[in-house]
Amino acid sequence: ELVEYLRLPPPTVEWLVERGLLPGERVGGRWRFYRPEVDDWLDLGVLGWDTAAHAAVSSAEGPLPVTLANALRPRNVLLDLEARDLGECFERAIEAFEFPEGTDRRAVLEAVREREGLCSTALDHGFAVPHTRRAAGRAVVENMLGFVRLRAPISLDGLSPVDLLFFLFARNQVTHLSLLSRAVRLVWVPRLGGALRAAQGSEAVVRCIARAEERYLA
Repeated sequence: ELVEYLRLPPPTVEWLVERGLLPGERVGGRWRFYRPEVDDWLDLGVLGWDTAAHAAVSSAEGPLPVTLANALRPRNVLLDLEARDLGECFERAIEAFEFPEGTDRRAVLEAVREREGLCSTALDHGFAVPHTRRAAGRAVVENMLGFVRLRAPISLDGLSPVDLLFFLFARNQVTHLSLLSRAVRLVWVPRLGGALRAAQGSEAVVRCIARAEERYLA
């Protein structure tokens, strides 16, 4: 039942359970998992995984996963966007992104806001990874990535200022977790932040991300 609910391959789920990453308890020699705890894990736990856990989930789609570079079109790279806070950033970015026909932008914005309200998606080195709670489902009609480079960093209470944001939109659970894990791993890539801040144009941003994925996430 857990495998079906998560939409992850059984070996990946077993590996996460054995590492103690999935919340559950042994009762009479069998594992029991509770949906509210698993939902919280899906929404909040992923950003705190170590590199091995992210690598395991990133490969769950098989030999041809959806990569960040493939999901990011140059027209969805927004450079030097002006925003006073994350709320304004979310509104302006989702308004500017070119979603496929049939996408409910307001539903996407509300889903991103709802997830951010649980806890910040800000990470180290000026990055953040705004996304919906679990897969975006009916709100989007295809897997998609948006990238924003802010003109000036946004200060957050108790966190590092943010100026580089990966917006993740996935239609299914496996792709959602895979893209999120790939984005989090890229944050740790040496000098990627500097390269993205110096990139001249949207196509240069996509190339930076593609090279980093090929070198560090292959």
